[in-house]
Amino acid sequence: MIARRLLQYVFPLFLPFFAISQNIDELINQEVKETEIAKKVSLNIDIAWEYMLIEKDSSLVYSKKALDLSKENDYPFGQVISLEMIGIYQEAVQNKFDSAIKNYLQAVQIAQDNKIDYLPSLHLSIGILFERTDNYPKAEEYYSYAVTEGKKANKNAVVKIALINLAGVCDALGKYNEGIEFINESFQYPYVTDENDAAHHILGSLLMNKKEYQNAQKHLIKSVQTKDARTDLRYKFHYSKLLENKLILNDFNGLDTLIPIVENFYHTTEATNEKPPLARALSSAYTTLKNYDKAIFYKDQIITLEDSINKIKRDDLIYDLEIKYQTNLTKQELEKKRIEQKVYVFIAIVGVFLFLLISYFYYKNRKKNMLLALQKEKLEVTIDEKNTLLKETHHRVKNSFQIVSSLLYLQSENIEDQKAQVAIKEAQNRVRSMVLIHQKLYNKDKLVGINTQEYFEDLTNDILESHQANNDTINYKLNVESIILGIETITPIGLILNELLTNVIKHAFKSSARNKELLVTLQESNKELILQVTDNGVGMTDNPSELSFGIKLIKALSKKLKAHLKFEANEPQGTKATLRITRYEKL
Repeated sequence: MIARRLLQYVFPLFLPFFAISQNIDELINQEVKETEIAKKVSLNIDIAWEYMLIEKDSSLVYSKKALDLSKENDYPFGQVISLEMIGIYQEAVQNKFDSAIKNYLQAVQIAQDNKIDYLPSLHLSIGILFERTDNYPKAEEYYSYAVTEGKKANKNAVVKIALINLAGVCDALGKYNEGIEFINESFQYPYVTDENDAAHHILGSLLMNKKEYQNAQKHLIKSVQTKDARTDLRYKFHYSKLLENKLILNDFNGLDTLIPIVENFYHTTEATNEKPPLARALSSAYTTLKNYDKAIFYKDQIITLEDSINKIKRDDLIYDLEIKYQTNLTKQELEKKRIEQKVYVFIAIVGVFLFLLISYFYYKNRKKNMLLALQKEKLEVTIDEKNTLLKETHHRVKNSFQIVSSLLYLQSENIEDQKAQVAIKEAQNRVRSMVLIHQKLYNKDKLVGINTQEYFEDLTNDILESHQANNDTINYKLNVESIILGIETITPIGLILNELLTNVIKHAFKSSARNKELLVTLQESNKELILQVTDNGVGMTDNPSELSFGIKLIKALSKKLKAHLKFEANEPQGTKATLRITRYEKL
């Protein structure tokens, strides 16, 4: 279980307070003793963890040794992590869920009594237990606790693992898009290799459930790239999912290697409840290969295993123990409330005094408030007047741009040089993108910004109609998120979109091409605006000319927006231009 990697981090040392009468030598000796105990406990837990990974009972021996050592030397933190490690083995290997929850909740109680900042990790372990017993709503609840508490305590490792596990629960509950969001958030936190492998595995499973099998394949392959993954039991489900996806894609390449790996995991894992997914994948694989004897064998195993698992699960007992834990928390809250009630009485007395004082000032300032109301009315009238003037300004700016556009058109009529005509035509399109902005502002009641969805639709339609002949139609589609942007942001974005669309029209398609397609998207993600223009044309042989005016203009405008433009090949053909904008004014 990836959540258990937390136990491999260095544990903090808790040093006791000493009486003032103790001499320096006694203080030093006591501190050395505490440090040595912490190191011994940590060493035993590390050994227990390694045995747990290979599902050996020696894990319990070293965990109990660490627990006894912690009790003998009054080391509460050692007791907490020892009880958690015992619970982990009972849950993950022995399927003793009732025993595991008892140890987890005992660890929680010790942590609370001694004010040890370890609850995020314990709630993570409890969440894992509920997930393993198929109680996904409860698992989601405890994982959410771990994320919230971990963020407050800056425990990034706990937060990352809890987010990954939350994504797994969302996969089970059918919340696929929400699960993908949790995975993407987890990638923002520092990681060790197997945590990111688990993230790619769960992301692959989510994409499979969304029937995005090709995309899922990429992530499932990434999930098994770690050295020794083929023999590490933590990767058994990674390989079984990869096998399932390959069968769905009818991709039989490498099955002769993949099937023995999954089969080896099936026979080596001792956790009964972890065998059915492996058996299910193997049964499907052998059915596809027409090896019906083995296919039937693993189907029979699935039935036997699931019957066994149903007998092992003890949800009622787990619920009872959790209720006791929640009841204990409630008692603590009641004790806090009794203390708070005394504070409330004092606050009530002070409140009465303040009420009388405020009433006096309210009466005294009533006339002043009436005067302010009159001034507000006058101010609103002034604002309306200014809005009218600003609206007129946008109207005149729009008219000025249209005059410029008309002059450019008249000039182009008298120019015979083809390149000059094209240049003037492009200048007209750039002017048109700015005309459209001021036109929309003029037509709005509130002059606060431009809706990207409406603006992109009108601008794209204008550009394509101005360039295309009747027999040279480009089929286009827009997937633009509705965002209100300020004029300082939408103006350069409109100019950049104009350049990208003009580039597609001029260079993407051969004159004889059919089924010309163009896709324009604008989405907001992770505090970035992402603009993409994708076509199915001939594609780019190399990078666009750095000397062209259009590229220079895009670079200049991108610098203002702190944006990065990237051209890459589109699958199966064509070009994709992606602009990532980090500086933008959203209203």
